[in-house]
Amino acid sequence: MDRILALDCCNRWTCGGIVSEGIPVSEINVDLGRSQAARLPSVVDSLLSFSGMSLQDIDAISITVGPGYFTGIRIAVAYGVSLAKGLGLPVIPISSLEALARGANPIVGDLIVPCIRAGRDAVYSAAFYLADDGFEEIMAEKERSLSDLSLALNDLDGFPKIVVTEDRTCRDMQYGGSINLIPRIGGIATALTAWHRKDYAVDPEAVKARYHRDPGIGGFSR
Repeated sequence: MDRILALDCCNRWTCGGIVSEGIPVSEINVDLGRSQAARLPSVVDSLLSFSGMSLQDIDAISITVGPGYFTGIRIAVAYGVSLAKGLGLPVIPISSLEALARGANPIVGDLIVPCIRAGRDAVYSAAFYLADDGFEEIMAEKERSLSDLSLALNDLDGFPKIVVTEDRTCRDMQYGGSINLIPRIGGIATALTAWHRKDYAVDPEAVKARYHRDPGIGGFSR
């Protein structure tokens, strides 16, 4: 499984990346708005063109399966699974939160808390510690209210660095530490996450989205 094509549609930006034997080859990051579903195949074509590759050169497809925007997750899963099935390739399902943590360019010893907005006063969040041998999840991925997240951060050892994709994500949370804005996860971070998770590749039929809430349930507000 040397070459992996990875896609992320969990946030506003559509991100794609290709990694070969653990080395980033190329990435593409575009804001497609409501045309995401229609234009995703052309994004993949452009990514392959940038890389000097074709789909026949790819060994696995990877997609972020959530959490994040419901529509974006659904689009990525539907397209990625269909593409993998057509090519006879496995799929590497990855967490958008882990990819976001990797996109923060952490160094060994960092404690990263990636957060994606889940609606008013709520976020999808987790916590990852970067050890010498890679990321260790030390706070489980789930939807939390801002007050619950603030309490959870107090229970963590060290100095958590919050990473968000929108400046309003944790704006109303009582927290005195660092909050870093990264508008998009990025194709390279997505592809590298896929490489580190390649041992968890599955048959396309086994891929499941991770929404962490039912669509339309809760105080969602954009």
